[in-house]
Amino acid sequence: MAVLSALGTAGSAVRRNPVVLAAAAIYGLVYVPTLLLQASGSVALNLLGSGYSFLALFVAPFVAGGVLAMANEAIDGRTDWRMFVTGGKQNYLRILVAALLYGVVSLLVGVALSFVVFAVVLAGSGVGAGGGLVIAVALLFGGVVALALFVAGFFLQFYPHAVVVEGYGVADAFKRSAGLVRNHFASALGYTALLVALSVGIGVASFLASLLVLGGGALLEPAGVGGAAGAPGPATSGPSLVVLAGYAVGYVVMSGVVGGYVGTYSVAFYRELLDAESE
Repeated sequence: MAVLSALGTAGSAVRRNPVVLAAAAIYGLVYVPTLLLQASGSVALNLLGSGYSFLALFVAPFVAGGVLAMANEAIDGRTDWRMFVTGGKQNYLRILVAALLYGVVSLLVGVALSFVVFAVVLAGSGVGAGGGLVIAVALLFGGVVALALFVAGFFLQFYPHAVVVEGYGVADAFKRSAGLVRNHFASALGYTALLVALSVGIGVASFLASLLVLGGGALLEPAGVGGAAGAPGPATSGPSLVVLAGYAVGYVVMSGVVGGYVGTYSVAFYRELLDAESE
């Protein structure tokens, strides 16, 4: 099965080319300033972090193009930083445009949905006994649209791979991704389920880590430290520099290890689908 065979292919490629992990860590480096600014506890720095995060969105496509290009080359043998630069430069504009197009459409649909659901719920709250049915219909409608967005993402998830591996343009990359998923639905579903499970695990771990950082390590501090038994310790202004540095290093390392392997796995799986298409 493509889902399982691609795991072994990716593992072998990464072992031969650990440089792929280093390249993927750049993604973490790009977003570290955002994490640190948002963990500062300052409203002004939080806003600055949000602005920086927006700018980082324009760097991410270069990293994605470079990492996927390295992964594609690593599967066949050896790769290096030159492929990262080449892949980033050659695929940057197409990945950026495709990502912006997909993001804008999803955002517009989401905003429109929010207004529709809000309006229906507001109207239903004032019509007495029938209001419950109206609200239920609105929530059902919202669920259907959310499901539609998820399905669209499921079918279009391989557009960066179509750009990098096969050299497609923006529109053709979306079509290629949808066609491959449609023709190999069961394999694509298994692949997506595996990545969702991994994402949930990483998300939970990241959430717990962020609680420790935003709390300045207070979750690890026993009650009453610095005061009488049972009394709270002294107030802190935010996480210490040591905690922030540790969190930043952990985030970059995790981005490299997970991002590098998952990126290589995604390319290996995509190529499995291509091989199946040619049979």
